[in-house]
Amino acid sequence: MSLRLKIVALLAALAAAATMAIGVASYRSTSRELAQSVDRSLDDAARRFEDGRVTPIGIGTGGRPEPGRRQPAFEQVLWQVVTPDGTVLVSSGDTELPVSDDDLQVAAGDRLRARHDAIVDGDTFRVLTVPFDGGALMLARSLEESEEVTEAILRRTLSAVVVVVAITLVLGWLLARQITRRLERLTSVAGTVASTGRLDVEVPVQGADETGQLGRAFSGMLGALQRSRQEQRQLVQDAGHELRTPLTSVRTNVSVLRRRFDQLAPAEREQLLA
Repeated sequence: MSLRLKIVALLAALAAAATMAIGVASYRSTSRELAQSVDRSLDDAARRFEDGRVTPIGIGTGGRPEPGRRQPAFEQVLWQVVTPDGTVLVSSGDTELPVSDDDLQVAAGDRLRARHDAIVDGDTFRVLTVPFDGGALMLARSLEESEEVTEAILRRTLSAVVVVVAITLVLGWLLARQITRRLERLTSVAGTVASTGRLDVEVPVQGADETGQLGRAFSGMLGALQRSRQEQRQLVQDAGHELRTPLTSVRTNVSVLRRRFDQLAPAEREQLLA
Protein backbone atom coordinates (compact mmCIF):
# COMPACT_ATOMS: atom_id res chain seq x y z
CA MET A 1 0.00 0.00 0.00
CA SER A 2 1.36 3.40 -0.96
CA LEU A 3 1.91 6.19 1.54
CA ARG A 4 -0.94 8.17 -0.01
CA LEU A 5 -3.43 5.35 0.51
CA LYS A 6 -2.17 4.80 4.06
CA ILE A 7 -2.77 8.47 4.91
CA VAL A 8 -6.25 8.42 3.38
CA ALA A 9 -7.18 5.17 5.15
CA LEU A 10 -5.90 6.47 8.49
CA LEU A 11 -7.85 9.73 8.22
CA ALA A 12 -11.02 7.90 7.19
CA ALA A 13 -10.67 5.46 10.08
CA LEU A 14 -10.14 8.27 12.59
CA ALA A 15 -13.14 10.21 11.26
CA ALA A 16 -15.37 7.11 11.35
CA ALA A 17 -14.24 6.25 14.87
CA ALA A 18 -14.85 9.79 16.13
CA THR A 19 -18.29 9.98 14.52
CA MET A 20 -19.25 6.56 15.84
CA ALA A 21 -18.06 7.49 19.34
CA ILE A 22 -20.18 10.65 19.31
CA GLY A 23 -23.16 8.73 17.93
CA VAL A 24 -22.89 5.94 20.49
CA ALA A 25 -22.57 8.46 23.32
CA SER A 26 -25.63 10.31 22.04
CA TYR A 27 -27.55 7.04 21.63
CA ARG A 28 -26.77 5.87 25.16
CA SER A 29 -27.47 9.26 26.70
CA THR A 30 -30.80 9.62 24.90
CA SER A 31 -31.81 6.04 25.74
CA ARG A 32 -31.01 6.65 29.39
CA GLU A 33 -32.94 9.93 29.45
CA LEU A 34 -35.98 8.37 27.76
CA ALA A 35 -35.94 5.41 30.16
CA GLN A 36 -35.72 7.75 33.13
CA SER A 37 -38.58 9.83 31.71
CA VAL A 38 -40.78 6.73 31.40
CA ASP A 39 -39.91 5.65 34.95
CA ARG A 40 -40.68 9.14 36.28
CA SER A 41 -44.11 9.12 34.61
CA LEU A 42 -44.87 5.72 36.19
CA ASP A 43 -43.63 6.92 39.59
CA ASP A 44 -45.86 9.99 39.33
CA ALA A 45 -48.90 7.85 38.46
CA ALA A 46 -48.14 5.52 41.38
CA ARG A 47 -47.92 8.47 43.79
CA ARG A 48 -51.31 9.70 42.64
CA PHE A 49 -52.82 6.32 43.51
CA GLU A 50 -50.96 6.10 46.83
CA ASP A 51 -51.94 9.65 47.87
CA GLY A 52 -55.59 8.97 47.16
CA ARG A 53 -55.78 11.56 44.43
CA VAL A 54 -56.83 8.77 42.07
CA THR A 55 -59.04 5.90 43.21
CA PRO A 56 -59.98 2.92 41.04
CA ILE A 57 -63.72 2.77 40.59
CA GLY A 58 -65.35 -0.56 41.34
CA ILE A 59 -63.03 -1.76 44.15
CA GLY A 60 -65.28 -2.56 47.09
CA THR A 61 -64.97 -4.37 50.38
CA GLY A 62 -63.13 -7.64 50.04
CA GLY A 63 -61.42 -6.51 46.93
CA ARG A 64 -64.29 -7.42 44.60
CA PRO A 65 -65.05 -5.32 41.58
CA GLU A 66 -68.23 -3.32 41.68
CA PRO A 67 -70.15 -1.90 38.79
CA GLY A 68 -69.28 1.73 38.81
CA ARG A 69 -68.19 4.71 36.96
CA ARG A 70 -65.50 5.18 34.40
CA GLN A 71 -62.03 4.24 35.59
CA PRO A 72 -59.36 6.94 35.97
CA ALA A 73 -57.06 7.18 32.97
CA PHE A 74 -53.53 8.46 32.49
CA GLU A 75 -51.97 9.65 29.29
CA GLN A 76 -49.93 6.76 27.82
CA VAL A 77 -50.10 4.79 31.11
CA LEU A 78 -52.01 1.54 31.60
CA TRP A 79 -52.79 0.20 35.06
CA GLN A 80 -54.42 -2.73 36.81
CA VAL A 81 -54.92 -3.97 40.36
CA VAL A 82 -53.99 -7.60 41.09
CA THR A 83 -54.42 -9.85 44.11
CA PRO A 84 -51.57 -11.91 45.66
CA ASP A 85 -52.69 -14.90 43.59
CA GLY A 86 -52.41 -12.92 40.34
CA THR A 87 -56.08 -12.25 39.74
CA VAL A 88 -56.75 -8.96 37.98
CA LEU A 89 -59.45 -7.11 39.94
CA VAL A 90 -59.78 -4.06 37.77
CA SER A 91 -57.83 -2.39 35.00
CA SER A 92 -57.78 0.81 32.99
CA GLY A 93 -58.91 -0.88 29.79
CA ASP A 94 -59.54 -4.12 28.01
CA THR A 95 -55.85 -5.04 27.79
CA GLU A 96 -54.48 -6.93 30.77
CA LEU A 97 -50.81 -6.76 31.67
CA PRO A 98 -48.94 -10.05 32.14
CA VAL A 99 -48.29 -10.73 35.83
CA SER A 100 -44.77 -11.89 36.63
CA ASP A 101 -43.32 -13.51 39.74
CA ASP A 102 -41.88 -10.14 40.79
CA ASP A 103 -45.36 -8.61 40.62
CA LEU A 104 -46.78 -11.43 42.75
CA GLN A 105 -44.06 -10.87 45.35
CA VAL A 106 -45.07 -7.21 45.58
CA ALA A 107 -48.73 -8.18 45.88
CA ALA A 108 -47.85 -10.63 48.65
CA GLY A 109 -45.88 -7.99 50.52
CA ASP A 110 -42.49 -9.65 49.97
CA ARG A 111 -41.14 -6.72 47.92
CA LEU A 112 -41.67 -2.98 48.08
CA ARG A 113 -41.80 -2.51 44.31
CA ALA A 114 -40.71 -4.07 41.05
CA ARG A 115 -39.68 -2.73 37.63
CA HIS A 116 -39.41 -4.80 34.48
CA ASP A 117 -40.24 -4.86 30.79
CA ALA A 118 -43.19 -6.83 29.44
CA ILE A 119 -44.56 -7.65 26.00
CA VAL A 120 -48.18 -6.62 25.52
CA ASP A 121 -49.83 -7.27 22.14
CA GLY A 122 -46.40 -7.37 20.49
CA ASP A 123 -45.22 -4.06 22.00
CA THR A 124 -42.68 -3.60 24.77
CA PHE A 125 -43.95 -1.90 27.92
CA ARG A 126 -42.14 -0.64 30.99
CA VAL A 127 -43.91 -1.92 34.10
CA LEU A 128 -43.88 -0.57 37.67
CA THR A 129 -45.56 -2.58 40.42
CA VAL A 130 -46.25 -1.17 43.90
CA PRO A 131 -48.32 -2.42 46.88
CA PHE A 132 -51.93 -1.30 46.80
CA ASP A 133 -55.04 -2.18 48.86
CA GLY A 134 -53.89 -5.64 49.96
CA GLY A 135 -52.60 -6.51 46.53
CA ALA A 136 -50.52 -4.67 43.96
CA LEU A 137 -50.98 -1.89 41.49
CA MET A 138 -49.29 -2.44 38.14
CA LEU A 139 -48.62 0.54 35.89
CA ALA A 140 -47.19 0.25 32.38
CA ARG A 141 -46.14 2.57 29.61
CA SER A 142 -45.25 1.65 26.06
CA LEU A 143 -41.61 1.99 24.99
CA GLU A 144 -42.50 2.25 21.32
CA GLU A 145 -41.97 6.01 21.24
CA SER A 146 -38.61 5.68 22.98
CA GLU A 147 -37.55 2.94 20.60
CA GLU A 148 -38.51 5.06 17.61
CA VAL A 149 -36.39 7.94 18.92
CA THR A 150 -33.35 5.76 19.59
CA GLU A 151 -33.71 4.04 16.21
CA ALA A 152 -33.84 7.45 14.55
CA ILE A 153 -30.65 8.44 16.37
CA LEU A 154 -29.00 5.21 15.23
CA ARG A 155 -30.01 5.83 11.62
CA ARG A 156 -28.75 9.42 11.74
CA THR A 157 -25.49 8.24 13.29
CA LEU A 158 -24.93 5.69 10.53
CA SER A 159 -25.78 8.29 7.90
CA ALA A 160 -23.39 10.76 9.52
CA VAL A 161 -20.63 8.15 9.53
CA VAL A 162 -21.12 7.53 5.80
CA VAL A 163 -21.13 11.25 4.99
CA VAL A 164 -18.14 12.05 7.21
CA VAL A 165 -16.12 9.14 5.84
CA ALA A 166 -16.92 10.18 2.26
CA ILE A 167 -15.86 13.79 2.93
CA THR A 168 -12.76 12.59 4.76
CA LEU A 169 -11.80 10.35 1.84
CA VAL A 170 -11.95 13.28 -0.57
CA LEU A 171 -10.13 15.72 1.70
CA GLY A 172 -7.65 13.04 2.78
CA TRP A 173 -6.88 12.19 -0.84
CA LEU A 174 -6.22 15.86 -1.65
CA LEU A 175 -4.06 16.29 1.46
CA ALA A 176 -2.16 13.07 0.85
CA ARG A 177 -1.62 14.06 -2.77
CA GLN A 178 -0.20 17.39 -1.68
CA ILE A 179 2.15 15.67 0.76
CA THR A 180 3.25 12.77 -1.42
CA ARG A 181 3.63 14.80 -4.61
CA ARG A 182 6.79 16.47 -3.29
CA LEU A 183 8.03 13.13 -1.97
CA GLU A 184 7.52 11.63 -5.42
CA ARG A 185 9.52 14.49 -6.95
CA LEU A 186 12.30 13.89 -4.43
CA THR A 187 12.24 10.19 -5.30
CA SER A 188 12.51 11.05 -9.00
CA VAL A 189 15.47 13.36 -8.33
CA ALA A 190 17.22 10.68 -6.29
CA GLY A 191 16.68 8.18 -9.09
CA THR A 192 18.16 10.61 -11.62
CA VAL A 193 21.23 11.14 -9.45
CA ALA A 194 21.68 7.39 -8.97
CA SER A 195 21.31 6.55 -12.68
CA THR A 196 23.24 9.44 -14.26
CA GLY A 197 25.61 10.55 -11.53
CA ARG A 198 24.57 14.16 -12.07
CA LEU A 199 24.69 16.38 -9.01
CA ASP A 200 23.32 19.56 -10.58
CA VAL A 201 19.67 18.43 -10.74
CA GLU A 202 16.96 20.72 -9.37
CA VAL A 203 15.52 19.61 -6.01
CA PRO A 204 12.06 20.77 -4.80
CA VAL A 205 12.51 22.69 -1.54
CA GLN A 206 9.10 24.39 -1.20
CA GLY A 207 7.20 24.26 2.06
CA ALA A 208 8.04 24.69 5.73
CA ASP A 209 6.96 21.19 6.76
CA GLU A 210 9.03 18.03 7.07
CA THR A 211 8.85 17.39 3.32
CA GLY A 212 10.28 20.82 2.60
CA GLN A 213 13.00 20.28 5.21
CA LEU A 214 13.85 16.94 3.58
CA GLY A 215 14.11 18.62 0.19
CA ARG A 216 16.44 21.32 1.51
CA ALA A 217 18.59 18.72 3.29
CA PHE A 218 18.81 16.65 0.08
CA SER A 219 19.71 19.74 -1.94
CA GLY A 220 22.42 20.61 0.57
CA MET A 221 23.79 17.08 0.38
CA LEU A 222 23.99 17.24 -3.42
CA GLY A 223 25.71 20.60 -3.19
CA ALA A 224 28.28 19.20 -0.75
CA LEU A 225 28.88 16.21 -3.02
CA GLN A 226 29.34 18.49 -6.02
CA ARG A 227 31.87 20.64 -4.15
CA SER A 228 33.70 17.50 -3.01
CA ARG A 229 33.85 16.26 -6.59
CA GLN A 230 35.25 19.57 -7.79
CA GLU A 231 37.86 19.57 -5.05
CA GLN A 232 38.88 16.02 -6.03
CA ARG A 233 39.28 17.07 -9.66
CA GLN A 234 41.36 20.07 -8.64
CA LEU A 235 43.51 17.86 -6.43
CA VAL A 236 44.12 15.45 -9.31
CA GLN A 237 45.05 18.31 -11.63
CA ASP A 238 47.45 19.85 -9.10
CA ALA A 239 49.05 16.48 -8.37
CA GLY A 240 49.51 15.82 -12.08
CA HIS A 241 51.16 19.16 -12.53
CA GLU A 242 53.48 18.57 -9.61
CA LEU A 243 54.39 15.14 -10.94
CA ARG A 244 55.02 16.33 -14.48
CA THR A 245 57.74 18.90 -13.44
CA PRO A 246 60.26 16.43 -11.87
CA LEU A 247 59.58 13.84 -14.56
CA THR A 248 60.51 16.37 -17.25
CA SER A 249 63.81 17.09 -15.48
CA VAL A 250 64.60 13.38 -15.20
CA ARG A 251 63.85 12.75 -18.88
CA THR A 252 66.14 15.65 -19.86
CA ASN A 253 69.01 14.34 -17.76
CA VAL A 254 68.63 10.85 -19.19
CA SER A 255 68.64 12.19 -22.73
CA VAL A 256 71.85 14.15 -22.09
CA LEU A 257 73.52 11.12 -20.54
CA ARG A 258 72.69 9.02 -23.56
CA ARG A 259 74.09 11.53 -26.05
CA ARG A 260 77.11 12.98 -24.27
CA PHE A 261 78.00 10.69 -21.39
CA ASP A 262 81.43 9.92 -22.78
CA GLN A 263 82.16 13.62 -23.44
CA LEU A 264 81.28 14.86 -19.95
CA ALA A 265 83.84 15.47 -17.26
CA PRO A 266 83.65 13.26 -14.18
CA ALA A 267 82.24 16.16 -12.11
CA GLU A 268 79.39 16.77 -14.60
CA ARG A 269 78.59 13.05 -14.69
CA GLU A 270 78.21 12.99 -10.91
CA GLN A 271 76.01 16.11 -11.01
CA LEU A 272 73.64 14.54 -13.57
CA LEU A 273 73.45 11.28 -11.65
CA ALA A 274 72.84 13.02 -8.31
